[in-house]
Amino acid sequence: MFIVFKVLGYVLLIGVLFFAALPARADSWLPNMVHYINGQVIAPTNLAAPNWDAMPAETTTELATHLRWSAVPGASVYELWSNGSKTLFSNAAAVLHYTQAGLKQIKVRACRQDGCGAFSELAQINVATLMTSKITNANGQALLFDGDEVLIGLNLADIQGDSLVEYSLDGISWHTAIQENGQYQIGLGSLGSNAYSLKLKVAGQDVSPLQFVVAGQPSLEVYELSVSNWDDPIQPFNQAVSTPLGGKFVLHWQPSPVVAEAPIGYYRVYRNGQPRGVHFGVAGYLKHKYQDNAFHVDYSLDEVGKMTFSVRACNRMGEQFNDEVDCGPAAQVWVYSGLDIGSPVAPSMPVSMFAASKYGQPIDDSLDEITVEPGETFYLHWATSNEVEPPTRGFYRIVKNGRSGGFVFGTVPYLKRRFNDDLFHVDRALDEPGDYVYGIRPCNRIDEIDGVPAQEECGPVSRTVKVKVASAEPELDIQHTGTLQSRQVWDTDNFTVQVQHTGGAAVQSLAVSLDGTTWVNLNQVGGEYSHSFQRLVPGNYQLYVRANNKVLTPLAFDVIRYPTQRPAQAVSALSISLWDGPVGAAKSVQANLGDKVVLHWRGSTQVAPQPYGYYQLMADNGTETIIVATAPQLQQKYQDDLFHFDKLVVGSGRLSYQIAACNRLAEVRNPLADCGPGSEAIVFADMHDSMGVRWASAHIVVGETVDLHWNAEQISRCEPTTPNDAIKIAPNGQVSARFFRPSPNITTGWRCYNLAGEDMGEFSVTLSVEKLLAPQSLRKQRVN
Repeated sequence: MFIVFKVLGYVLLIGVLFFAALPARADSWLPNMVHYINGQVIAPTNLAAPNWDAMPAETTTELATHLRWSAVPGASVYELWSNGSKTLFSNAAAVLHYTQAGLKQIKVRACRQDGCGAFSELAQINVATLMTSKITNANGQALLFDGDEVLIGLNLADIQGDSLVEYSLDGISWHTAIQENGQYQIGLGSLGSNAYSLKLKVAGQDVSPLQFVVAGQPSLEVYELSVSNWDDPIQPFNQAVSTPLGGKFVLHWQPSPVVAEAPIGYYRVYRNGQPRGVHFGVAGYLKHKYQDNAFHVDYSLDEVGKMTFSVRACNRMGEQFNDEVDCGPAAQVWVYSGLDIGSPVAPSMPVSMFAASKYGQPIDDSLDEITVEPGETFYLHWATSNEVEPPTRGFYRIVKNGRSGGFVFGTVPYLKRRFNDDLFHVDRALDEPGDYVYGIRPCNRIDEIDGVPAQEECGPVSRTVKVKVASAEPELDIQHTGTLQSRQVWDTDNFTVQVQHTGGAAVQSLAVSLDGTTWVNLNQVGGEYSHSFQRLVPGNYQLYVRANNKVLTPLAFDVIRYPTQRPAQAVSALSISLWDGPVGAAKSVQANLGDKVVLHWRGSTQVAPQPYGYYQLMADNGTETIIVATAPQLQQKYQDDLFHFDKLVVGSGRLSYQIAACNRLAEVRNPLADCGPGSEAIVFADMHDSMGVRWASAHIVVGETVDLHWNAEQISRCEPTTPNDAIKIAPNGQVSARFFRPSPNITTGWRCYNLAGEDMGEFSVTLSVEKLLAPQSLRKQRVN
């Protein structure tokens, strides 16, 4: 017969010889003096050689061939050898079904436990072909897969003629094959994955079943999986073995009938659930050792423990190996490496739950930390592990700060009554403040072989919980300006103290002092206590902190003068604009008398904080102005990082200005020594009309007095065209105004006269009154 497998698109037809008993291969050169039973070399015995009683000279494939020989007294089994293949029989008779034609040379001998006797005479049988077969699916492919329609074509030898051919899959329902053009056609329909044996009758006589496999994922475990040490005989169904470290052991199992030939069919071996290898066949040295058709795989282990080895039967269903698709269920055996069989082993998994709690608190295994006072009792809780043996072989180790500590066999009675559950519980108390990290390890005492005393072996540690033992005093993190900025404290700093409560006792009161006598109480804002002592003069200081009426060790610090030097670089980005104009890069501007112009520049990075840094405005008419910060009105007007300074146009002509960056190097300002080079010059000029009726300043603030000016050569006096309580006229004719409400545009009309009383015309003058802003103590931020 032929078994058909699919090998990535190729077809394999493999001939198989089926005996009434499972055949075993043997090397043809083995002499009669030596043979193997279960891999052991057995010495020859004095058992007599059998004589043939029935031996046909001819037979055909597929049909049963009956052999008989004389029984040998004392024999327990007979070895029948046919062209190098060995089969064991318990009686002095055999029924053979040959699948391949040819000349067969046969001999037999009697055996018992201590060895075998001499062989019989060599007999010969000429086997002729009875039939040939071809198995395909509906598409003519020789490989059959789950769900394929199976078609079989049979050709009988000429000597059979037109014989009736019958077939059955179950041995009960028989069907007649259809003969077409000298070939018998059998249609079996769609079949699921399995190994099949199609029973056949030719002319009413039983012939060998036609064996074939429909490939698919196996549904059954491998047969007769067992394990033995290298030097021990095979014990079928032996599920466990104890082996010394480094010693060899062997897994044995029977080939699965639903596993195709390699490279489609294979067996996957696992150790503790992890793949250890793919096996397509048996190594030559193991074939020689065991002399049978079983599978054998040998291993050795160098680590102590109980190992689970499992085997799965597989058919590769795609281009790649895929255990989930290819393989059937696993059969298992156990190897106790370095251990006695049945010895406890080290647990492989941590406990499933671990928690810590204080008295009166519920058990919550989601908490990663609890806080207790020194000497306060707390509790550890954990779930039992099904890998831990009963006491005293099994126990639990308490792990503290990564080191194994005390062991626990059970929960003490009073804790059992208190918690009344199935968990383990222990109580603990710690006197020293600090952080303690706890966990639990499940453990067993194992029995090693070779007389080694029992050893403790523990599994992995559980999740951990931090037990924080708080100090009896508040734990504070105290920072000040110097520590916060990692530098010296300068006299330009607003010296600030920040205190955070990081642990220990609760804060009842908190105060700070720089002399130990004058205390400032601190209030908590946003989880932090803070206080600013403003600027301190240079000198040596002690910072005192008083927590819960206890003064802590003072912190010493020094306040030093801000390191200043004369700026070496000129001010950059200097420009000028009209009051209502945008900030740009203009270096000159024209304005009317009474208008305001604004100077803009970028702060120098070489100017120190106040009170040392400042700027000097120098005009070509010899006037000088010291500028330390932008006025509040200008800060609100521009809201940027530049410096701004406004000037009122009070005279005719052109003026040129420069700005210099300065640092006070002595106790008083000295621009000649303090200031760096002047900036590039900027220019503005007035363009007033011939009469010159104008306010002295076009922009004032609420409450500021402003005078009305005119050209005295043409005008001697002016009167408002509309009465206004804000306008006052002095006896000498001088006109002034003072407004108490802000307004961006106040327009007043005036009629003016010369010395002769002649009307010089009506004039309209506009004034802007801005809201008065409070001074700002902090200088503008400097920008590089």
